[in-house]
Amino acid sequence: MTQAETNRAPADDELLALLGESGSTYTTRAGEVLELAPIKVRQMAAVARAAAPLSGVLAGMARGGGIDAVALAAQGDELAALLAALTGRPAQWVGELPLDDMVGLLTEALAVNVDFFSSRLQPAIERAAGRITAAFGALGPMHPPPAGSTLPPG
Repeated sequence: MTQAETNRAPADDELLALLGESGSTYTTRAGEVLELAPIKVRQMAAVARAAAPLSGVLAGMARGGGIDAVALAAQGDELAALLAALTGRPAQWVGELPLDDMVGLLTEALAVNVDFFSSRLQPAIERAAGRITAAFGALGPMHPPPAGSTLPPG
């Protein structure tokens, strides 16, 4: 079995807060240090495609059902594709990891992203929605044109 080491990013928390780069975790797998960070926009499509075949297993994990190692092993290629999309490592490299390392890496990568979505993205979306609502509210009430009226030619 491989022993994995996990540490918080080696940086000053105040500097991270100032730069807005919080949320990264470093882990060692197969002798390589990996940075696990919240997904970027450019990764979203690949992550969504790779996660789709694993949705049942991932949903079970999200509901607190634990990790179904048998189901993950049966979908090893799909799991390797998802972890490749999340880590930036080739799927073949991920596929060569021992199963316990692969499951550990999945757990860590998902934890980083769940934390990001719940603590940073969701509040940012809620703030933006509030600003949009306020901006539309400043326009005043909007009423549809009376029935039978037409817009002047433009």
